[in-house]
Amino acid sequence: MVRAVDRKLVIVILILVLFAQSVKAQTSIGIWPAKFEIRTPMFTTNSVYLFLFNPSNNDVNVQIKFNCKNCVQNLRFGENIIEPGISITPSEMTVEKNTSAYEAKNFTLRVSNSPFIKSYLNVGGVLIPYWSLNFGEKEIDGDVEVTTTSTRTFVTITSKGKIILEGIDVFMFSFAVSIIIFVCVLGIYLHYKRMKI
Repeated sequence: MVRAVDRKLVIVILILVLFAQSVKAQTSIGIWPAKFEIRTPMFTTNSVYLFLFNPSNNDVNVQIKFNCKNCVQNLRFGENIIEPGISITPSEMTVEKNTSAYEAKNFTLRVSNSPFIKSYLNVGGVLIPYWSLNFGEKEIDGDVEVTTTSTRTFVTITSKGKIILEGIDVFMFSFAVSIIIFVCVLGIYLHYKRMKI
């Protein structure tokens, strides 16, 4: 009885080891750097290069996207969805076999920062687009997800990212608006004072 259980256990372990080896041979891919941070001032576009390598014996096709972790804010009546200006080029590529970290294939994550941020209000499944001023600093946390598409087993690897969008300084904005209002009121006052003379 003990011998039959041992034989079954050995067979199960061998099957698992063979399966793990075949999965490893199909999906051996890496990304560098594993973490990144990019700070983008107003009216600029910054880029960061990320690298993929494939030490396996097969070429691997991948899809690449940025998955924002804090772009959806829950409200009492729905959700607020922020759409930062983040793009990845290329979004699909083939990583050739037998490449190391030294001969890795690169792709670009590009962040554009404007004074307005495109957002959506999701109320009951209806998306209402709107633009809001970019005040202060907005910190966007997310992952660059690389998913294999040409292997039997789909594997996703990630690089964690922090993107900081530098927005309009609230104090300077308030000061500029105050100056504009003061100049307008002064102009109207002087205009009416001149009309009375």
